[in-house]
Amino acid sequence: MRYYIFNTNSSQNENLTVIVDFQLTIKYEEIRNEFVQFHKDAPRLKSALYVGPKFDNFNEKEIITNLADILHKPENDISVLMFNEAGIINDNNIDYGWILNEGILNIVKNRRAIIFSDSNFHFELPSGKHSPYLIRTANILSHSEEIHFLSLCLLDKIEGQRYRRIVCDSSSIMHLAFGLKHLVSLFQNVWDCPIESFFSYKYKENGFVFKPNSLVLISASNSGNLENDILSSGENDLDIVTVLLNNAEPSQASEYLFNLNDYKKDVFDELSRKDQYTLDKCKYCDNHSILVKVHGEQFLPSKTTRKQRVLSIKNKPKWLNRAVDNLKNGEGVVCYRGEKKVDKKYRDIFIDAGNLFNTSTTFQKQFNKYVENFLPSKVDLIVYNPDKNSQLVARKLEEYYNAISKSALSPMVDILSLPQEKVHDTMNIIIVCASITTGNQFNSVSRQLREFKNSSLHYFTLFSKLSNKQQLEILKKNLEYRSENKGVCVNKLHAVFEGYLPDINSQKRNKYSRPNWQNEVEFWERVDAQPDFVKGRIEILKNGSGLINDLFLLNPFNGNKLFLRPNFAFYDFKDHQPTQAVVYYIMSAILHNSRSLSNSLPAEAEILINHEHSHSVISLECFKRFNDGVIQASLLRAALPIELDYSCTEEISTEALKTFKDLFKNSESTQDNEGIMEFLFALATKKMKMQSPDMIELVNYLKSKYKLNDQITFMLSLI
Repeated sequence: MRYYIFNTNSSQNENLTVIVDFQLTIKYEEIRNEFVQFHKDAPRLKSALYVGPKFDNFNEKEIITNLADILHKPENDISVLMFNEAGIINDNNIDYGWILNEGILNIVKNRRAIIFSDSNFHFELPSGKHSPYLIRTANILSHSEEIHFLSLCLLDKIEGQRYRRIVCDSSSIMHLAFGLKHLVSLFQNVWDCPIESFFSYKYKENGFVFKPNSLVLISASNSGNLENDILSSGENDLDIVTVLLNNAEPSQASEYLFNLNDYKKDVFDELSRKDQYTLDKCKYCDNHSILVKVHGEQFLPSKTTRKQRVLSIKNKPKWLNRAVDNLKNGEGVVCYRGEKKVDKKYRDIFIDAGNLFNTSTTFQKQFNKYVENFLPSKVDLIVYNPDKNSQLVARKLEEYYNAISKSALSPMVDILSLPQEKVHDTMNIIIVCASITTGNQFNSVSRQLREFKNSSLHYFTLFSKLSNKQQLEILKKNLEYRSENKGVCVNKLHAVFEGYLPDINSQKRNKYSRPNWQNEVEFWERVDAQPDFVKGRIEILKNGSGLINDLFLLNPFNGNKLFLRPNFAFYDFKDHQPTQAVVYYIMSAILHNSRSLSNSLPAEAEILINHEHSHSVISLECFKRFNDGVIQASLLRAALPIELDYSCTEEISTEALKTFKDLFKNSESTQDNEGIMEFLFALATKKMKMQSPDMIELVNYLKSKYKLNDQITFMLSLI
């Protein structure tokens, strides 16, 4: 685009659409086309402001008349603000400061000038402070029309003063300096001055000397320390302007283009951390967050780490016990199953509400208790997601309300059959989805219910399985927002059980974001000359009814299914025998909880941090410590490939070789080696890796140990 167009969004001023023009002549047809293009995504506002250069042939009345014609607005709704080589010319006494700030804010938000870290890393800024966010001014200097606008704001700030030189703390903001010179050139003036970079805080180390009559541009600052350091260098004839400042109490002597702190609700994620620390008192370092140093335009990790992480009871999420209390009975947890066979979307972990209602009195009591305490006492309509599980939950709610009201409830309907004739009625509506993994179902329903402005909307789910608490809070905020009838009606998200699990389903593109068993089917189908146990396995996996006690390959010595023995570290089942699916659910939750820093993890828990600066693998000690085959198999299936990549260093690969030799040394035992098929499957699919010499040695070792076992021999042939 040749023009910078934006809508202001002020709570204190009348908002308007601003068109900023930097061309030598006004091209009304171009303005009209870009104005139309802009409003394809942005709302139309009543008033418009044209900002452009003032030349000798300037005629304000003519400009307003022509703009009114092409923009289809009354002339009274159009105003004009001009600029020359000295900045804004305010002949009409327009309060324009807030308008320029709104234009900068729009660029800061759209170009993501604030980079936030995640729970695995944080930044060391050039000042030495440790921070969860980084102000990256270069991001706002990527589009020419926006660069010219920022240059205009800077030109107005310095009141058109001509300096002998312009120096920037980073080469990335030189565009702003060149933009200044370009604006001056529009008026047939030449600003002949050099533009240089002074290496930020390292200017002294590089021997840079500030010279008199210089404009110093600092890309970003939180503290103002760089400005103070420059002023103490001995040269007093300097004007210093910080492009993006973030300071609640800036010095009166400080000059800045834009203070992020004045708009912190707009530019900072309200769930993010905004505090900064010194090295000796950094809470992120204390929580094993990786430190990423910022050097100019580069982010460099202070170190690359490769570590084994031991899982323990400290990695267990706080919510897990309550969930397992209600899931352990019957067959409520099912793996590799979907609600709708027509779209073939299978979940890694599926919660069967019908089974839980039929087999678990604990679950039924929890359901009734929640409904009694948190849902409205009177309901006019129950709407359910069009799937069998959600319909069943809706039916249970209907039975509950019919029992307490002793009268027939309004009909239950699926979301596709909303009674449009009741759109203006005042009602309590419950929207039911048996479980949510992303919240997309509720978000979609909320759009369809926008016309029910007089109704209170209660979004109800049995199991919230979003990936993390932040996603859940965002979903709650979206669903519970109301623009009308706030004092009369409410929107509320209700979840009987809240837990956090990875979003794994069969429609994901990434192989390892799809269920283990989908990948297993694809692997077996590529194998030639399939033995009977593989054919039987494929038949089980393709059944479509889900996996409860068939998640893992059988014990190759006696053909038994893997099962959990007493004294499980992560949950006391007492005399109850859990299904394989419940054990997998527990280990999947623990691994997922271990992949991010959260309040549910104590400081001493070991974290599975994996990104470009850190590589964590599941400690080989875990396979010794958790020696039940069903636990080992659950770990192998629930882990990510990077967490089982023991080829990352020669030392770790050698240790893996020693560990696996030790685990499977007793070829006569049917118990010690019961999970061997799952280990071999992980190696055959390359989900688990070792360095080539160690892999060859392990395969040869196991071939000699288990040469009489056909299933093990076959698996070894696939590695």
